[in-house]
Amino acid sequence: MVSRNLPPSTSPYAIPVFDLMHRPGEMREKVLDIVVPEAFGNAVIGVPLGAPMHVDVRLESLHDGILVSADIDVTAIGECVRCLIEVEQQLEVDLQELFAYSNDEAFDYEVENDSVDLEPVIRDAIVLALPFQPVCREECPGLCPQCGVRFLDDPGHGHEAAVDPRWAVLAGLEGLTAPSPSDAIRANATDLNATDLNATDLSATDLNATDPHAVNPDATASGADVVGADHHGATEEKR
Repeated sequence: MVSRNLPPSTSPYAIPVFDLMHRPGEMREKVLDIVVPEAFGNAVIGVPLGAPMHVDVRLESLHDGILVSADIDVTAIGECVRCLIEVEQQLEVDLQELFAYSNDEAFDYEVENDSVDLEPVIRDAIVLALPFQPVCREECPGLCPQCGVRFLDDPGHGHEAAVDPRWAVLAGLEGLTAPSPSDAIRANATDLNATDLNATDLSATDLNATDPHAVNPDATASGADVVGADHHGATEEKR
């Protein structure tokens, strides 16, 4: 597999290995400082075009091919998924891959034109190391859902409590404010208590009206006065 844009001889990821081929036990180290020729990454973060990449490579000759071990340092740039500001993430990625001498289905990569092209293995290793949901900081609170203000820029940001739409029509009346649900509940409870009291009074009135044996205190007092007066008159006549 070779670089899509550049031939192996001029690709910044390509390393000639003709002096190691078919010489098991031989080993060589090489340093690559690459200016990334093509951006790559996932939907929210990646390595941009022109970014510097440092790669420490070790090449070992085996019977089947060239074993490549590499340590990669590069900076990825993306966007915080919570507050949408730009974020940078330093990546340190290790990889190891065998480049076979022959086109064998058991191996994913092979030596071509006496060179190993590290672009596909480096790209794959870095993409797998990228976060799927990068954030500017772990405790980032994100954006205000009502106006989009970044909470980290305005820690005291807030909005007045939303008015219950069932009471919103009253808010436009002069001198009146929309009652809260708790006020409505208390008002309903008061109305219910007043209704119960009225019902009790009506029940007592009905009982007095229908009970033939009910004693009227006023009538009793008047009767007593009449009896007393008659008794006093009778006494006077005997005298």
